[in-house]
Amino acid sequence: MFKPKEKSSEYIDTTGELTSRSLKLGTWYVEHKELMQKIGLGILIGWCVIFMGYSLLMWGEYLFFGYWEDQKQQAMYAQYNQNYESIKMLYKAQDLKISNVRIFGTADKFYDFAANVQNQNEKWMAKVSYHFKYGNTETEMQTASVMPLSERPLVAFGLENDTFPTGVNFVLDKIDWEAVDPHRISNAEAFLAERNLFSIDNFYVDLPSATGLPVPALYMDLLNQSAYSYWEPVFLVELINGNQTVGYIHLYFDKIEAFSTEKVDLRYFNKTTEFNNVRIIPTMNYFDESIYIGPGEI
Repeated sequence: MFKPKEKSSEYIDTTGELTSRSLKLGTWYVEHKELMQKIGLGILIGWCVIFMGYSLLMWGEYLFFGYWEDQKQQAMYAQYNQNYESIKMLYKAQDLKISNVRIFGTADKFYDFAANVQNQNEKWMAKVSYHFKYGNTETEMQTASVMPLSERPLVAFGLENDTFPTGVNFVLDKIDWEAVDPHRISNAEAFLAERNLFSIDNFYVDLPSATGLPVPALYMDLLNQSAYSYWEPVFLVELINGNQTVGYIHLYFDKIEAFSTEKVDLRYFNKTTEFNNVRIIPTMNYFDESIYIGPGEI
């Protein structure tokens, strides 16, 4: 038997708007529309079942296993990791310690002021601006460097006053902290120790009662026992009577060479003329490279 020929095959488009191929495709879509909807719905349901099932499986695994592992990790983090603020406190510069503010009478109606300043920080140097104040009178502001792990006096010389000053206060106007560069200096204490090698030898004093001079004469040798030479080094000479400091003298050189000895001859204008020992206190900033004399510069 012969299959009857579909009438759509006999269709001839006389308008040019609907071709025979378009008619066939449209007819096929109408005949299979319901089936295509069922297939699409089945695919969508299948995807939902797969992904929802996977999500429920993962949530179930986290609920029974992952959640408790997270709790354990948080507890370990709290145990082994310090609070940032507490860590920051460990590495910030600690405050300078000020002590022992003193007054020394020098020439008639002139006075020197001094205060001890201690820098307990191993990795911070302090550049300070300071002055002394009593009543309505203030000394001029001065600057000084305080090396790490060191203690030194800060002094103001030659304040004129008709009477002995009382109620003197030491004022820190400003502190600039400079961190020691660990890439250049790994051990600040050792760095300073190999440079701060100044000492006193052959010290003696000629008192006015013995020489007839109006003021004591100090003689000593200043030894630089380090391998470093310095431009314009500045020192404080601390005058000591027994275990008590009785005054300071400012000492300056144009230069000091490595492993050298400098003869020192000083006069001290002080109302207290009795002292039997001295201590040399360098005031240079050893971290300032410009203070060092390089090879061939002398």
